[in-house]
Amino acid sequence: MILASLDAKSMIKSKLEPFVHINQIGIETILLDEPNYNRWISKVDKSWEGSIPATAVWQGENWIFIEDSFELYSDLQNIIDKFEIH
Repeated sequence: MILASLDAKSMIKSKLEPFVHINQIGIETILLDEPNYNRWISKVDKSWEGSIPATAVWQGENWIFIEDSFELYSDLQNIIDKFEIH
């Protein structure tokens, strides 16, 4: 899993790093430093209108894109479980 932040580069120290620390996020978090969102939004998912948060989960050829937040960790876990190899 990789988390991608859309924060401005100037907000890394003031917002992104404190958020990762406070929420004890122990996975790779990257900054998507591309200000021209219209150039790449449709490359993530053709139906995406650019709202955040958004979540993409894929494994091999299987892919799901959710343009919404999760109130419960278990909601996200249920989606991830669909992609686990059994």
